[in-house]
Amino acid sequence: MRCQIAVSGIIMTVDILTTNVRTQRVAAHSHVKGLGLETDGRAKHIGSGFVGQVEARTAAGVIVDLVKMKRMAGRAVLLAGPPGTGKTAIALAIARELGSKVPFAPMVASEVYSMEVKKTEVLMENIRRCIGLRVREVKDIYEGEVTEITPVESDHAMSSYETRLTNLTVGLRTTKGCTQLKLDPTLYDVFLQQRIEVGDVIYIETNSGAVKRVGRCDVYATETDLEAEEFVPLPKGEIRKQKEFVQDVTLHDLDTANAKPSGGQDVLTLMAQLIKPKKTEITENLRKEVNASVNRYIEQGIAELVPGVLFIDEAHMLDMECFTYLHRVIESSFSPIVILATNRGFSKIRGTEIVSAHGIPQDLLERLLIVKTLPYGLQEILEIVKIRAKAENVNITGEALQSLAEIGYRASLRMWQQSFAFRLFNCAIIRPRCCCSSRQLREIENRLFMVNSVESACESDFPTEKIAKEDFETNRQFLPAYNSKYKPRRYFRSYTLAPFVNDSELLRNFVEIGVDLSKLESRSNAVDFLVKLDWKNDVQPMLRFLVLNGIPLEEIGQYLTRNPWIFQQNLQHLSDRIGYLKSKAFTVDAIAHIINKARYWLNFDIQTIDSRLGWLQINFKLTGDEVRDVVTKEPKLITFGTGYVQRLQFTFRQEMGFTKIQTKQLLIKDPKLYITYRSVLMKSFDYLHNAVGFSHETILSWPRCLRESSYKARARHQFLKRLKRDQFDPQRPNYVTIEAMLSGDDGEFCARVAKCPEAVLSTASLILLISLSVTLTLAGSDVNNYLVGAPVVDCQDTSISITFSTAKPFTGRVYVKGLQEDDRCSRSYAGNSEQRKFTIMVNQGDCSMQRQRVSGGSLEGMMFSMVIVVSFHGTFETMNDKAFRSVCFFRNIKRVTNFLDVSMLPTTELMDTGKMPDCSYTIRKDSPTGPVIRYAEVGDRLFHVWECEDDGQGLLVHSCWVSDGRGSRFELLDIDGCAIDPVIQPDIRYEKSLTRAYVETWAYKYSDTSVLDYQCIVELCKKSQGECDTMTPPRCVRSKRASANVGNKQLRLHANRQRRHVVHNSDRQFDLLADVRVMDSLVVDQEFGNVPKSIIDKLNRVKSDVVRNATASDLGDRLCLSAPAVGFLLTLIVALFIAASTTSLLLFTRRGDADLKNRISLNNKKRTLFRFILSLPLKCKFSLF
Repeated sequence: MRCQIAVSGIIMTVDILTTNVRTQRVAAHSHVKGLGLETDGRAKHIGSGFVGQVEARTAAGVIVDLVKMKRMAGRAVLLAGPPGTGKTAIALAIARELGSKVPFAPMVASEVYSMEVKKTEVLMENIRRCIGLRVREVKDIYEGEVTEITPVESDHAMSSYETRLTNLTVGLRTTKGCTQLKLDPTLYDVFLQQRIEVGDVIYIETNSGAVKRVGRCDVYATETDLEAEEFVPLPKGEIRKQKEFVQDVTLHDLDTANAKPSGGQDVLTLMAQLIKPKKTEITENLRKEVNASVNRYIEQGIAELVPGVLFIDEAHMLDMECFTYLHRVIESSFSPIVILATNRGFSKIRGTEIVSAHGIPQDLLERLLIVKTLPYGLQEILEIVKIRAKAENVNITGEALQSLAEIGYRASLRMWQQSFAFRLFNCAIIRPRCCCSSRQLREIENRLFMVNSVESACESDFPTEKIAKEDFETNRQFLPAYNSKYKPRRYFRSYTLAPFVNDSELLRNFVEIGVDLSKLESRSNAVDFLVKLDWKNDVQPMLRFLVLNGIPLEEIGQYLTRNPWIFQQNLQHLSDRIGYLKSKAFTVDAIAHIINKARYWLNFDIQTIDSRLGWLQINFKLTGDEVRDVVTKEPKLITFGTGYVQRLQFTFRQEMGFTKIQTKQLLIKDPKLYITYRSVLMKSFDYLHNAVGFSHETILSWPRCLRESSYKARARHQFLKRLKRDQFDPQRPNYVTIEAMLSGDDGEFCARVAKCPEAVLSTASLILLISLSVTLTLAGSDVNNYLVGAPVVDCQDTSISITFSTAKPFTGRVYVKGLQEDDRCSRSYAGNSEQRKFTIMVNQGDCSMQRQRVSGGSLEGMMFSMVIVVSFHGTFETMNDKAFRSVCFFRNIKRVTNFLDVSMLPTTELMDTGKMPDCSYTIRKDSPTGPVIRYAEVGDRLFHVWECEDDGQGLLVHSCWVSDGRGSRFELLDIDGCAIDPVIQPDIRYEKSLTRAYVETWAYKYSDTSVLDYQCIVELCKKSQGECDTMTPPRCVRSKRASANVGNKQLRLHANRQRRHVVHNSDRQFDLLADVRVMDSLVVDQEFGNVPKSIIDKLNRVKSDVVRNATASDLGDRLCLSAPAVGFLLTLIVALFIAASTTSLLLFTRRGDADLKNRISLNNKKRTLFRFILSLPLKCKFSLF
């Protein structure tokens, strides 16, 4: 239908499109699909429903990238600009760029002022509406196209005139076949309610019986069916299958579902629900419980958090209480991206007399990313009108578009969008006949398309336009003040500062003093605050301070390039730090050297510097002058931190063998050693000490040798060795010191020490490199090595180290069992060629180190243990590999205070010290008295059994956990002895004697390992004294919570137990351990199948921890040879061939037989002998283990 509308003398033609097709509802921003960005991040002028606002959309694209990379620390954005400049559309586009399932909740700030609910409660509800929870669940279902729905009836048992429904027969079909299901008769009502008929695709859950209609099968797509929601393809695969379902809910949905009482059991509860108002506040405790449950779901991998976008329009309407609460909520882990929008410049904060930019407090303003929007031009509004008309499915001629654009430009885009044009569109679509009446057309023209010549009567009829104009003029007054006094953050279109140097005095001055802006560009957090500095007030005082304290003027640019964060420090604090160094008797030159060499020194506060200097002096027993000398030589020793220095100190003492005094001398002579990479130090020491033979005293004479390259030391040593000038004994002539061998370049070394041309050294180095690679290759292939002597375990306060010795240079690896891929728990010696003694150190608590408490008797303390594997091959396990369980026991030290107590009568105290009983923790099969097992299969019936021998004492099992041997732990029992997750392990059963406890479980395993290490605490109590009455067995009473029913997924809060107040006695506690290896029961390959039961039973009968040959094959008369043996055999065959040929040649040449026929030519003889040797059968078969 086409209508003509007269607007101020202009005839506009409007086409109203009518169709029978159902269309979606069109909202104010339905046309916005995204930000409309290019691949390089720049915004298109027209794209994704947006027109103009290129800079604002580009900045929004940067914010989206920050959110996706999880690098947006502030989590809040401010959109500032006049009314009708697209702030709401940008916020919606940010949410759609983050994902289609990302929650987006818009609100107006004035909504928080309600008489029913607190202001902060309204904010929290909207915040939790924007936090989604994506729940993934795998269900066992029947899915297919319905081919038959037949209700089966039978005669009623009590009446011959009535029938009853006995079952429902449903036929389902997929691409693989058909089947019939006999369902419960109650499901027939569900089929009727959902209007399921033949041809629909449905699925039925096997556990709950829930029925869900997916849609109409696409086979019927040609028929006319107006009630069909959508057509779906015929399901593939089997009818019964495992299918993953994803459900999206919000935290507010969970809060509401758990806040509603689940009463109705009695009349009083029902009446209370009716009297209770509909709108109630959700308590903070309930939200904490919901958050705890959500955290458990996330840790278990059931669900994942989806932070959404909360858009608060007219943010200047919030008061100080709302801003404070909003600031605190943003800091929490459950927080969406908050986008504030305002059209105010400088204004008062609501409820106060404080004037601030945008009416927002300064502390919150500093953490906001501010994006500025600009008013639209006439051409941009014209494009927006076209897009909106297309979204509304209305065709407008060119003159009408131009008229509408001019009206929107004179008033504002918001007023045009909400009050003018769209009302005309809706009127034309909903009531198209009214547009053909001239009287109604004139009324629409007068009321909706008012221009400057409208009469006052029309303005009184529509006062909203006048208010909007006044509001726009009022905001226009604030824009100059906003632009001059408060500038929002600049969002650069690229990561380069070059285009902005000409426009910024600050950047130009930085370039002039030598600051490298290209290096600052990679530090986005540094650029963020640097561009806001003022040259006169912020930069010049800092430059003056640095120059006065010893930074050369020509190096000031390099200093600021490496440490731009110096501008974040207070000048008074920096002066105090300089004064602290002067108080410690550091000279002015020393202070200048320290802050110039350690660029970050001034960023540390006085307390940190003082504590590290004190630790250095106490740990190495240095005097005051020695501390000042060491720090002046290498100030980075303090800024690096004490942890790395302490680790290298252990390396020098325990792994290299230096004494305590020698480690102090190393620090004094060359402090840089303690900030050098440990691998460099170990390689250099290994070659210089073990291969060359330099003693610790020789290395101490020139400690810098440890910082030299091991390849350099090897090349020069081998070169001197070839020249026979490797004389390192000071008592003999031609002595070569370690400093002379390693210092200087190759030219100086050849002229001063080797006394040969430099080209000879280069050739020798090339030969050495080739020979070294061949040596390493042969060494890697030869695993004929073994351990010499027993390992030495050194138990320190904070670490455990184990030292091994081998017969040959060790080229394998050492690691903690199960953690060979962790760098902290393993060490590789693949490049070693000389070292035969090696050490591995593990800090206490790392690398799944087992911790066990020992009490009773004369030994009380803590025992740490772990399994160390020494592997002689870099990848595979060989027959010479060994595994050692290293145990360190630390006794408890009890402090005894001696004093003299004079009394009238002496008092004698009689004490009975009983022997602690022997307790055990075993894992048994099929019953509590079944055989103890070490290997099981997933699904086997297992019993965990705890028992003690003493009948006079009872036991309580608590604080149990299971580990995979690689650091991952799962709690099984809490401190009261109650099950945390009854699905994995139920509550423990106790016998009447209280000396034995057990629990029945099914074998389970981690997905990527078969190791299960269990550890529990067993606490004893005396029966005769009544200690066991209140302690064991534990009373694990649980109270039910209401469940949140979201779709077909029930998210239930974990049951809350009633906690008991039991005082635990640590002197009567044992740490008991047990372990089991669980094999996977899933069939991976039809050819091999699972591990046979016979193999698992055989493994359980073997007492050894390592089973090397589970099955054996008959080798028969086969001979197994190693690679060197094969080489030797081939060499022997060639030697025999040469010897036989030579002997035959001599015999035939010396023979003087005249009969030429009896002679055999030499060539024929060689050929015959060669064929004979090749015809020999090589009866050797090689087998690879």
